[in-house]
Amino acid sequence: MDPLLTAPLIGLTGALVGVIATVVVTTSTSRTQREDELVMSALSHLVGGSQHRTAGIAALHVLRGAAVKGGRAGRWHRYRSAIDALVYAQLLYLLMHGGNRGQAHEIANMDSMAEWLFDGDAAELRDEQKRVQLQEAMQRYARAPATSESEVDTTRWMQRRIENHWLARLAKIDRH
Repeated sequence: MDPLLTAPLIGLTGALVGVIATVVVTTSTSRTQREDELVMSALSHLVGGSQHRTAGIAALHVLRGAAVKGGRAGRWHRYRSAIDALVYAQLLYLLMHGGNRGQAHEIANMDSMAEWLFDGDAAELRDEQKRVQLQEAMQRYARAPATSESEVDTTRWMQRRIENHWLARLAKIDRH
């Protein structure tokens, strides 16, 4: 190869590698930033009313699925403890004090939040004190009467779900 062409080709190759590296870093940073913003938005919905909670739960499921499917499960892990802590706190609140806790949409939210914690092996469920606290809240809900005549069926469904499903799953964790 002609020595007069070698130096410009080396320079061009170096510049091309630099541009590619910049694009990769920018794209990765941009994706991470967008992911962070989406997770924060989903979390902010969890503390709203039951309709917002439903949207937040659905968004978290979509984001977790996309991260895992896209090979970014490791990055998803950095959100895990904050999400699990908020889901745990919201579930506990709804079981103990939720104003709409007998309505079908809020029961669906509680069921989704419990499944999130159980299926994800949340740290809150491995912590004995928190596990006992959740168990007591579930038992209290399971013994409580429906808050209105229109909520009798949904409340009974939830009470059976707690007694036949959730408490059994908590007991399995307790034995390990």
